[in-house]
Amino acid sequence: MGGQLGGVLTVRDQDIPQMQSALDTLAYNLGSALNSANQAGTDANGNAGGDLFTLPSSTAGAASQIAVAITSGSQIAAAATGNGSSDSTNLVSMLQIQNQSIVGGTTATSYYASFVSSLGSLVSEVSTENAAQQASLTQLTTQRDSLSAVNQNDQAALLENLQQTYQAAAKVFTILDAVMASALNLGVETTVA
Repeated sequence: MGGQLGGVLTVRDQDIPQMQSALDTLAYNLGSALNSANQAGTDANGNAGGDLFTLPSSTAGAASQIAVAITSGSQIAAAATGNGSSDSTNLVSMLQIQNQSIVGGTTATSYYASFVSSLGSLVSEVSTENAAQQASLTQLTTQRDSLSAVNQNDQAALLENLQQTYQAAAKVFTILDAVMASALNLGVETTVA
């Protein structure tokens, strides 16, 4: 498969599902890690921490279905259990998630950077292929036109040559007409026109 339709089908059937799966994995793993960390502490009211995000039961569709589960910043379980509401030990541990390998053996930041890099590489590759195919198309069109198309300059020169030939032939007939009239009029007092 190739061409514009082939490209659209490849994007629809391969590229988009692959990128969507990568984003789903990132959203699910990061949301799960933050939910677990928040559940380990207590919030500003002294209540046990709950989920920060609502997530689907699996990674499929997680990027489009993830939602914030809390309605107030006071529900963030910043304090470690038993340390009082002014403690921020659990919040520090939640912040450390950015340095933990939670997605495919890498940090969320590294995973996302790799995702963006691979997406950029894919776009660059497709753009390069498109430019090469456009160059090939232009070259083939030029070759076809040079073999089958009418060159207007050549046709104009040929038309001018034919016009000059016609004018020359007309002069020859004018001269022949005059010579024939003179030959017929030899020795005759009245002339034939």
